[in-house]
Amino acid sequence: SSLWTCAADGSELRQLTGYQHRVSHFAWFDDQRILVSTDRCGAMGFVMVTAGRDDMEPLPSGLLPADGHATYSPDRRWLLCDAYPAKDDPRSPLMLIDLAKQQRIDLCHLSSPVAYRGDVRCDLHPRWLPDGTGFTIDSIHAGDRQIYRIELSEALRQRQI
Repeated sequence: SSLWTCAADGSELRQLTGYQHRVSHFAWFDDQRILVSTDRCGAMGFVMVTAGRDDMEPLPSGLLPADGHATYSPDRRWLLCDAYPAKDDPRSPLMLIDLAKQQRIDLCHLSSPVAYRGDVRCDLHPRWLPDGTGFTIDSIHAGDRQIYRIELSEALRQRQI
């Protein structure tokens, strides 16, 4: 795969990573910066890319997984991200990043029944509610595929953040 950007009208097409690199999930931070999981800087990991520039800024080590579904809160203070289960742990982690403090909060690890692994897996795919008070995830930890709504204010209050 490769990564490209362009203006809203389709002009200014620009290749950010070539086909010799792996590129996975991405999330726009603002109109110019995009968070991307890629191996362009070496090992697979999230980097911040500025549109129209060739540089990529790796995020601090341990803050995010090597790959996953990342999404910024509407106010851009928080970043939610899931990750794929490790080979020795069939649970999918869900984390919340306080961007101002560069602090990671591990919210949970949700299991996947054996029948829902591989091509029929259910990634968490976190999605913010439009008002930023919480988010939804997909999960099969209870035995069937459901969408769950999580109120963020309660999670933060319990952690006293």
